[in-house]
Amino acid sequence: ILRPATGAPATKINRPGSRYVIEFTLPPMTAADARAMTARLQRAVRDGMRLPMPLGNLSQGFPGSPVCNGASTGGNSINLRSLTPGYQIAEGYRLTLIDSAGVYYLHQTTAAATVNGSGLVTLSIEPPQRKLFADGNTVLLAAPMVEGIVTSEPSWTIQPGGLVTDLAFAVEEAA
Repeated sequence: ILRPATGAPATKINRPGSRYVIEFTLPPMTAADARAMTARLQRAVRDGMRLPMPLGNLSQGFPGSPVCNGASTGGNSINLRSLTPGYQIAEGYRLTLIDSAGVYYLHQTTAAATVNGSGLVTLSIEPPQRKLFADGNTVLLAAPMVEGIVTSEPSWTIQPGGLVTDLAFAVEEAA
């Protein structure tokens, strides 16, 4: 958003490139489990990490084996194929597009859609694609993933008796 110092109206410029930052707080765990998890998180601070995108108690069903249908042209829509005919995609579903180099990009649907009888669908998504995807690139819809760098130092609380609580960290998409 450009905010002129003169008091003129602000201008919003929409560009591809937005990335998600997701803050995670893990459930309480034993000291032994926490020791392994904190070691993994320390390594992820340096190397980055890939982990399942939490969907709460919601299921995104059984979509089939979605892939990109043709090369993408960027923007806010993506064509997919190889889905289960009749599969319904709700507004707000998460999906991960995986490029030819194996890099994961998290997106969210912005409108409901139903897969046609041939297993094809066009999805409206946000943020706009910041990478062009090739025909056949994999799409994770049933179990989306997020990949990025740990942008906050992991922190936790050790309770009396050794129970570890409040293990928290943030992941920002890097690609």
